Amino acid sequence: GDVVLGMQRQRLAQAIALGLVAGCAGAWMQVEPAETGGLGEQTTEAERLANFAPSPTVRTTPRVGSKDRGETTLAEDPFATEVPKWRLPASLIDVREADLVDGAYRQTLPDGTLITFTLDPRLQASAQASLKRYGVDEGAVVMIEPSSGRVLAYASRSERDPSNAHVPLQAGGPAASIFKIITTAALLERNLLTPASRICTRGGARRLTEELLKDSSRYDTRCDTLTSAFGASRNTAYGRWADRLLTPIQLEETAERFLFNQYVPFLWGLDASVAHIPRSDRLKFAKAAAGFTGTSLSPLHGALIAAAVGNEGLMMAPRLVARAERDGEVLYEAEAKSLGRAVQTEVARDLRTIFASTVEEGSARKFFQRKNRPRIQGVRVGGKTGHLTMKLH
Repeated sequence: GDVVLGMQRQRLAQAIALGLVAGCAGAWMQVEPAETGGLGEQTTEAERLANFAPSPTVRTTPRVGSKDRGETTLAEDPFATEVPKWRLPASLIDVREADLVDGAYRQTLPDGTLITFTLDPRLQASAQASLKRYGVDEGAVVMIEPSSGRVLAYASRSERDPSNAHVPLQAGGPAASIFKIITTAALLERNLLTPASRICTRGGARRLTEELLKDSSRYDTRCDTLTSAFGASRNTAYGRWADRLLTPIQLEETAERFLFNQYVPFLWGLDASVAHIPRSDRLKFAKAAAGFTGTSLSPLHGALIAAAVGNEGLMMAPRLVARAERDGEVLYEAEAKSLGRAVQTEVARDLRTIFASTVEEGSARKFFQRKNRPRIQGVRVGGKTGHLTMKLH
């Protein structure tokens, strides 16, 4: 909660994702964009397709479970059509080696190159302090500015491996109920449901069965709209909606637009988040749509998903390095680049409204409400929680 509070006071257009092994995960955003808005309205479809075309230096296949944290083949501009003369030396760049100088985190490399990070000092300090204060066994905090992709906080903690500074890049844990964001988008964009669509269900808090997929006039006494079902993370509702309204191919298509099963360009190697959508088993498909099985998610990718919703549906490439210079020469300067449109603007706006239900009446209410009043005044916050339980080996 403290990390989110600090973020929201600092800016009005940010996204946050927290991933805690054997705890909970979340994707958070401010649901009412700043007056300047995102980049969604300024980018034509032709420009989006041009931006999304990979360069010869970028791999487009997923790197599932990759442990490579060494120097990347990624050029300073992942969408460049020519091999640049200078590349960011990823293996030498380390946020932990940066010093706070003139309000920015900066690292001097052995050859004298000065790296300036995109990190916001207050948000970075808050993220690091929160992980330490709550004794997180393994977790990460990533905050991203939706309109630009600038990484404003990048914090990591691992009790098992204290040298692991890149928990944000790892997709070893399940997406859990965070994946309901994808299922919701798939339902909305095909006009299968609206935020006000209603359903009455029962059970499903910890498991989903074939019996729960069936209507029961006697036992289906818990009624929700799509908005409230999202906020309370109703597994039975999402299982039934997916079973009755969606096909596995449709859900997979939406997931891949949110860059599941895709390569995401970043300074260091980022594990591909996986969405394995069963095609021949009705119950397994319903479980996947509700977030029970078949998916994985890195904290950085979680922040990107929230940021895309906050940026009118347009996902921006994440940037951790703002500038590199040596001997007065600028070697690299970050520019905002689109990774493509995850959903249309209207769907993103519906999702923002739906996100708010998590905070105002749903699974995160107790963290954001005090005596029926928002803890954060003047800013409407939204998000999605996801709970997971697993043994640490």
